[in-house]
Amino acid sequence: MVECDGSETAVILYTSGTTGQPKGAELSHANLGRTRRSSWRTCSISLQRTLCSAGCRSSTCSVKRAAQRVRGRGRVPHSLATLRPSKALEILARDHVTVFEGVPTMYGALVHHPDWAKFDLSALRLCVTGGSAMPVEIMRGFERNFGCSVLEDTA
Repeated sequence: MVECDGSETAVILYTSGTTGQPKGAELSHANLGRTRRSSWRTCSISLQRTLCSAGCRSSTCSVKRAAQRVRGRGRVPHSLATLRPSKALEILARDHVTVFEGVPTMYGALVHHPDWAKFDLSALRLCVTGGSAMPVEIMRGFERNFGCSVLEDTA
């Protein structure tokens, strides 16, 4: 363990944003802590079945903590390292996932998936997106198709 100031860089996330050119976004220790606490309280994540797609930083923090708390109780969070909407839909339905956290691209892929209606996602209680702005038409389409509100993490 090393002591550090909360304003020091903890993580550099590389994202192409809207330009397609990779750039590093610096996140401080204090920022990660606030995001984790906020996600934890908002989602009551310790009591939920969670699926996270890569790229959502709030997922990374809150789910790691949840995994530590729920290990051995049959509620181990899932994580997708690559954008595979078919697999995401399968896991969401099969495991009765209640909290989904992902980037707008993943939501768009789920909304436009040709077989989305074949999957029962009625267990979804809360969805969170981050990483970039969620297009309104994708958010409305997801909420309409899957019956679950999407919160945007703008931190």
